[in-house]
Amino acid sequence: MLNDDRKCSKDLNEYYKCLSGSGRDPSKCQTQEIALRKCSTTDKENDYCLNELLELYRCTKKPDANGCANEFLLFRECNRPGGPEILVKDEMYKVNLKHLDKYNLSSNVICPVNPPKRSMKNISKLLEQMKQVCGFKNFQEKFTPQVKS
Repeated sequence: MLNDDRKCSKDLNEYYKCLSGSGRDPSKCQTQEIALRKCSTTDKENDYCLNELLELYRCTKKPDANGCANEFLLFRECNRPGGPEILVKDEMYKVNLKHLDKYNLSSNVICPVNPPKRSMKNISKLLEQMKQVCGFKNFQEKFTPQVKS
């Protein structure tokens, strides 16, 4: 049982208990989900993150190319005691302006949600930039392992 003093913690514990024995099938926990949703409508101070949890469950059954990173992040941030610190807006990960002082950033934009296209051209360009920034003079990259015979 979770040590939780929120109004709906009993319903949340019952829901989590059901999920743990459901074989990753939230449809087997409809009764507990309905009870938790009903209770959560009376608790305006807390978010029980049901929608985020169900999206994460849905994604893990058939993971996307990012391994459900977005769903995981949204679920984790929803459960933060002080509210979400990292948000997804305009296809970018951004720090909530209320929490910007906790991060060593010059703006609230962290990075794009989707990674850049991978290509040898992009990797080579990035390596050149890194060599200049880091001051590497005698650096030669080898992308394939050298096998000794």
